[in-house]
This record gives sequence, C-alpha cells and structure tokens, in this order.
Amino acid sequence: MRTVLLFSALVAAACADAPAGVPDAAESAASGVAEAEVAPPDTTEAQESPAPVEAETPEAAEPTDRPQETTLPIVVEGFDDEIDVRLFETIAFPIDFSTYVPADWRTHTVATPGGQAVQFEVTVDALMDVFVPTDPSELDGFMEAQAQVQGQTRTIPASELPSWAREGYTFITDDNVIGAAYVGEYAGTPFVLGERFPAEFGDGFAPRAQLIRDQWRWSDGTPLVP
Repeated sequence: MRTVLLFSALVAAACADAPAGVPDAAESAASGVAEAEVAPPDTTEAQESPAPVEAETPEAAEPTDRPQETTLPIVVEGFDDEIDVRLFETIAFPIDFSTYVPADWRTHTVATPGGQAVQFEVTVDALMDVFVPTDPSELDGFMEAQAQVQGQTRTIPASELPSWAREGYTFITDDNVIGAAYVGEYAGTPFVLGERFPAEFGDGFAPRAQLIRDQWRWSDGTPLVP
C-alpha cells in the first residue's frame, strides 16, 4: 500500500474548507456602483493637485552564477564518488531557492489551492518534496495528520534536529518505506521539507538527498545547511 504523499492531506483539507458564497471583486464593484449616489458637479475653482509619488520598484533577485550542469563529489557506502548534477531554480514559488539535483532525478512543481510543492523524484516512493501551505495556520494540523497515516513515527528531539528545522518526525511504513518530515521557515514563510524512500534505496538515496540540502541556496545567497 502506498502512503499518502506529504502535501496531499493539506491540499484536500484546504479545498474542503474554502468559504462558499463570497462575491468576487467584479460583482462587489458592480454592486457598489449601483448603490452609490451621484455627486453634483463641483463648480469651485480647481486646485492644483500635488505631483504623484512614484512607487519604489522592488529590486529583482540576483541571478545565480552557478553553472547549469556540473559534477559534484559524493560519498556512497563509504567510498568517494562523483555524480552529474543539474541546477534547479524555483520560479514563482513562495520561497525562492536554487540547488543541485542528480541529473537522473525528475523535478516537478505543483500548485493547488492548499499550497505549492516542489518534488525531486527518483520513483513515486523515492523522492524529496518541499511544501509551502497557502494558509500557514494549517501547518500544525497538517503535520499531525500526516504523522498518523505514515505508519510508525518518532518525533525528533530538539537536540537531534538540523539547525534549520524547528520540528520534525521520522517514519517507517508497513511496506518498509522510511522517511522524515521537517518544518523550517525562511523570511517568515514556513515550509515542510520531506523525504521518503524504500529501505533498500537507503545507501544510494540518502547521500543524494543530503547533497540537495547541502547545495541549497536561498535567493539572498545563504545556505539551508550552515
């Protein structure tokens, strides 16, 4: 039996809780125009209006200077090795970051009413995902619900959490898929970083997942892993 992927429960909950009967902007505007009284023309001498103040345009993020493709060192089963990687950069994602991903891994970006996710995937049961909920207040309930469906879980003590995470848990399913989910925050936006893989993939998957975390750079150039 395949376990529910990390962000799916929150997506479904958000869709179910969406308020009904809220008028859209066009409808509200039309109603306001219909009910507004028409003011008489102003016959007083026009006064000079102050010059409009131009809004400051926010600065665009600095483009990355990392190559699109390269080779990076990796340690697999205690042996030094190298793998080909390609650069992944978010586009219109709530948290902007880039990282290197093994060249043979697939990447997906998913947008739903419940949130947005990026996936780094080997197979449907061997992947990492980064999920940002639309409503941050749903995050605690989401983590609790996911922990209940993942099988045997263990809350990670604060002393064992990575420096960038504020909470997390590990799990193992009935069909021997293992993984973890962590909650972090960047620029005031919380996110969930999760991973799952069959136990027999561990020796190859774990160091590649760690490479993705080690190569992670936020838009301001700071790393996920200090």
